Amino acid sequence: MDNKEMMPLVSVIMPSYNHEKYIEEAIRSVWEQTYSNIELIVLDDGSKDKSAEIIKGLEKISPIRMKVVLKENEGLCRTLNKGLVLAEGEYIGMLASDDRYLSNKIQDQVEAFQRLDESYAVVYSDGYYMNEEGTLLDKKLTEQLNLNEINHNEKDFSKIIKHQFLISPQTALFRKQAINNVEGFDESLSFEDLDLYLKLAKFYKFYFLDINVVCYRLIENGLRENLKVDEIMRIVFKHINFLDKKEQKEVLRYRYMKFAERNLYLCNISKGMKYYFNLVRLKTYNLKYYKFLIRFLLRCLVVKIFGEKIITLKKYVRK
Repeated sequence: MDNKEMMPLVSVIMPSYNHEKYIEEAIRSVWEQTYSNIELIVLDDGSKDKSAEIIKGLEKISPIRMKVVLKENEGLCRTLNKGLVLAEGEYIGMLASDDRYLSNKIQDQVEAFQRLDESYAVVYSDGYYMNEEGTLLDKKLTEQLNLNEINHNEKDFSKIIKHQFLISPQTALFRKQAINNVEGFDESLSFEDLDLYLKLAKFYKFYFLDINVVCYRLIENGLRENLKVDEIMRIVFKHINFLDKKEQKEVLRYRYMKFAERNLYLCNISKGMKYYFNLVRLKTYNLKYYKFLIRFLLRCLVVKIFGEKIITLKKYVRK
């Protein structure tokens, strides 16, 4: 693709919050794309560090169209919706201000979209994990997130809602009209991806392009794990009526098992027991679940005795 006028415009939305160490690297990774018809929309969500100053400085020398919004803190989903309003592109990319695109990302995904019909809303790919210093780690995103369990290249709502379809939005390119058709992001939520994927999967297909397109930085964030678990369940109940009764029960069984384990890993026995009893109330007459229930009670006892000192539990939960 070398005729810019024939290329569809891609809008990259970058929400920024307290990432002064990484924001320039993220912005330059958009500038360095092999695809040339890009606009970059950076929205700083009330950063308390020097992020806004760095962004404004880079805006002055940007080689591509760049829009900058400096605003008070409103949360990720509202920030992304404001970016969507400003976006003029046919396709939408999203990049966190502490991650970076690989140079082929947009061009390869736009070319994939142009081979697909309008029943596809998302082209997504793989990527690398990196540490806070930017060193690439051994595992790639699809390995860590077990996306081999998802039936790539076709709409599969039940698998998304069951397996927590955590495609990093950074690896994806979205058809803007599809996002608009499902009314964008739910601003009552603290994270953006699962709810959007479920809304899109009711009407559209997802295409997996098996290449690496992003480097995803692993850093500590402020979202408490137990709150995120509760929010995931709220999203599940928001969408679960799209399934028949049998599928609903299977989804809830899977979720209650995973979240009972997750809260036990966090040494939150009371929350773990809540999901444990929710699982019991489903009346699952299956040896697999009986074994799980017994194992879970034994591990509750171990956590009660040893608390956070029990290290082997981490391996059990995350394997």
